[in-house]
Amino acid sequence: MIQTTLRITESRALSYRIPETRSSQPKFVNYAVALTAEASDGTISEGSGEGQPRGWMTGDNAGNSWGFLSEVIRRLESVELDISSTARAVTSVQTQMAEFFTLAEQRSPDSVNRHPFRGSLLAVETALLDLTARALSVPLTALITEGAGADTAGDSDLPQEIAGPAAGAESSDEFQRAARRPFDWEQDTVPVAQHDDLLQALLILETAVRRADHSQGVLGLDLGGLLDMRAGKAFVRRVVALAVQGDLPKRVILERVLPRHHRGRTQLLQDEADAALRASGRRDITVELHHQWRYWDHQTPSRQLQVSGRPSVQVIRPTQYGSLLRTAEAVERISSEHPEAVLLLADFPGATSLSRAALRSLARACPGARAHITDAADGGEYPVGAPHGADSGHGVALAYEAIVGDVREMTTYPAPPQPTYEGRPVAVYHDVDHLHPLGPNGSKGHLLERQALALGLSTTRYSKGAFRAGDGSRAPLIFKWSRNPLSSAASLALSTHKEGTRMQLQRAGVPVPQGRTFANGDFATAKQFVDRIGYPVVVKPAMGVRGIGVVAGIQNEQELEAAFDIMASSKLGKQDFIVEKHINGRDYRIVVVGDEVIAAIQREPASVFGDGESTIAELLLNKNIARKRNPHLWARPAKYDAAARHELKKAGMTLSSVPAQGERVLLANTCSLSQGGDSIDVLDELHPSIIEACIRTVNAIPQLEYCGVDFLLEDHTKPLDQQDAGICELNAHAAIGNCEYPMFGSGKPVAETVMRACIDHYGLTARSEPAEEVALHLTIRGKVTGVGFRKWLQRRARSSGLTGWVRNVDRKTVEAVLVGETVAATAVAAATILGPRAAVPTSYVAQHVEKPDVRDFVIREDTAVRVKNLAKKVTVQAGREARRLKIYRPKNAQEAGAA
Repeated sequence: MIQTTLRITESRALSYRIPETRSSQPKFVNYAVALTAEASDGTISEGSGEGQPRGWMTGDNAGNSWGFLSEVIRRLESVELDISSTARAVTSVQTQMAEFFTLAEQRSPDSVNRHPFRGSLLAVETALLDLTARALSVPLTALITEGAGADTAGDSDLPQEIAGPAAGAESSDEFQRAARRPFDWEQDTVPVAQHDDLLQALLILETAVRRADHSQGVLGLDLGGLLDMRAGKAFVRRVVALAVQGDLPKRVILERVLPRHHRGRTQLLQDEADAALRASGRRDITVELHHQWRYWDHQTPSRQLQVSGRPSVQVIRPTQYGSLLRTAEAVERISSEHPEAVLLLADFPGATSLSRAALRSLARACPGARAHITDAADGGEYPVGAPHGADSGHGVALAYEAIVGDVREMTTYPAPPQPTYEGRPVAVYHDVDHLHPLGPNGSKGHLLERQALALGLSTTRYSKGAFRAGDGSRAPLIFKWSRNPLSSAASLALSTHKEGTRMQLQRAGVPVPQGRTFANGDFATAKQFVDRIGYPVVVKPAMGVRGIGVVAGIQNEQELEAAFDIMASSKLGKQDFIVEKHINGRDYRIVVVGDEVIAAIQREPASVFGDGESTIAELLLNKNIARKRNPHLWARPAKYDAAARHELKKAGMTLSSVPAQGERVLLANTCSLSQGGDSIDVLDELHPSIIEACIRTVNAIPQLEYCGVDFLLEDHTKPLDQQDAGICELNAHAAIGNCEYPMFGSGKPVAETVMRACIDHYGLTARSEPAEEVALHLTIRGKVTGVGFRKWLQRRARSSGLTGWVRNVDRKTVEAVLVGETVAATAVAAATILGPRAAVPTSYVAQHVEKPDVRDFVIREDTAVRVKNLAKKVTVQAGREARRLKIYRPKNAQEAGAA
């Protein structure tokens, strides 16, 4: 049966960081698209592609490139492609991509950017071509050749591949052998700071010397901006010397020798190369230097070739075309119009094995391309793609297990089932988008202020974590992160010291594990204590936080020795430590305010539950995407690290394993939420005896009014006297987001309860109910003018659906009014303490005002400020003109009149 149609049944996009290399600072972010489709005969096919969004260089700074790609992925679901022949398959892909190119122009808010989202579009087209090629059982080269209209199917052998930046010295000895002879540092006056970089570049050159194919007559090298000006000159002189000696082809092109911010000096390096060639007397050798070119279509390199005074080597990047098919067509047209030109196909830095496979297919399909450059050290070794074993498509399949730890975003259509925990659905929170701009700990530092403003108080914020709130009549209350004025400093100090806490709780008669504190390094005495109380035990720092250095469930002396090493090597390893009896049970955080338990969560280690179809890698990705919709957990993903690998190995599984329906697979041995643990709301299920013990525990610490009780329980629904249980820690500044935003179940209003308790305790005047909408007047101080603060605030306010205005007051003050929903308005207000990248706000004051009559968020110009700025500009211009005319400031009125 001949396949005629191919219907896409699943479309997925992923955003992931490339591991950092010497030449990839900062880390690059790539997009991958994976498609699954069913043919008319029921056959299932898959295809994948990668794009490299690189800001202005690929048009992906035109707007929200990830949002655009997500919309494209949604539109791909259920799309049908005609695969009755190779030609019709290519036409179907071209038709679909033409729609997406039009959509890209519509989604770009900047009309100046005429080539938006090319890096994103390349991932989509490559996946579509790979999908159809695999469905037709033909190599990707065949489809590209068909689309380009080439007369030949291209060379069967790959063009020469040249090593990219930082390609590979493994020792200083290799550096010293670079380019065949030692380097005379004094003669070439290369600064010491550039020695390693220049040696690295020379090693790349030596590799090129060994691989050079002199019959091709051209060699291309991309250094990725590795060198400064002096090192660049020394490198260029070495290249000329090797070419004169006959060790290099007679035409050499060097791309991106200098970093981006010095690319304007490339012509100076070209002058250096020309001078060295003239001195050698060789007129048959050409050394050309290029910085980054924007090649959006074939006209750009074509024009460059027309104005060039000599035969040229041009670098063509498919990412800037957003299409393999358009790139192949451009290569064909350029080579026909300029047959003397040498065209090099290249990736952008950070391209991985997935991109490399597509580039090789493109190179085979383009007989007009004489060679291509690769940047192998920037990402080519990062195994995003793995060979799928079939001689079709570009030969590589997306390897989820390779990128699971680096994925930042994922979009899948149709949407996969939400993760569950023992039948409990994932909790949904609608304020996550408002809290994202505040950073990973945004909810921790903001929720109390949100409630203060909702209840009618005014606030002054000094940092991301510290603010004060007041009613204007009484002394304001001071807050820092989750710390509040309900508890005294003495109670905070006592609850932080674990040994002192245990002794106090023992006197109160609440269950605590048997244990003892030991001096730093006194492991011998600790072993004797363990021999007396017996295994299993727990080892932890005496004054610890966030589970740092804690090792639980120690079963024997060998594990005890390892636990001592782990604890000692942690950030808190240089203090006293505690050894205590391990309690078999689950981990619970129970929050107490005054004499009331207001929230309780069960904390479980990171895990996934099988569905009988998905691999562990896919389940983990889906779990982390669900966590990204949680305001407290979005920056705390479940990790694939040494602990996860250890747990999988114990279970006899890998990331490629497919667990059965409902089977739980552990990925960690700690319940820490920061390490990917799950939180489950259990307040309504707590047994009364547990609630009573928690209240008695907090009351045992004088002046402690707010506390998180960490309880180990076998079953939270049973009485304490019927189970093994113990309180292992008190946290007097427990993160509010833990119980406000549990992963499973329903969140509890911890922030509102704490703020009301503070208001009642100190007698402040506040609203009886939180306001759903507010109008806030902000006075923001610091380095907030001349840094784009007003434009930034306008964008943030509009994206959050707020109205109001913003204006400059003076050189260090900005004034604004935010009107809208309380959740959105207070989040934007909190974000002003961060501001745009160049700003350094030091504080803001938020006060309630009457709602102004505005329907948009506008930038207001203050008349006095505008006049002052205009006067300043006039003064500056007058000074420049005076200096030009050599007119100096007169000493008196008579000289002024003469002037």
